[in-house]
Amino acid sequence: LANQGVTSTPWFANLIVTAPREGAEAPFPDPTQLQLRFPAGDVDFNVSEIDGFGRIAACSLFSPMDDFADHDAARTAARAALDALLDPTLNEAPKREPEPTAALDRRALFGGRRRGDEEASP
Repeated sequence: LANQGVTSTPWFANLIVTAPREGAEAPFPDPTQLQLRFPAGDVDFNVSEIDGFGRIAACSLFSPMDDFADHDAARTAARAALDALLDPTLNEAPKREPEPTAALDRRALFGGRRRGDEEASP
């Protein structure tokens, strides 16, 4: 892909990807939607055409922008979003240890408790 960046307005901030210049293979085969792979993972985009510019793919990052104190705060968040998108360590699934299961005895099974659970005192 040719370029990526964030467009920030008073109403929204979108991640934008532009198509390569003429002569390159078109990366936007579907006229309306696209999923692109980044180091941090796959991202869904909406594709549109801008007169005089060409095709772009956009993904909403923030909308509305009310949570940002000012333009600098929005710009910092946009830069952090781009940095995160290009960080391959964010695509690594966390390794989870299986949770131990307690054995059930007949009384606990029918009473809804597991062996070792404390009985509630009245």
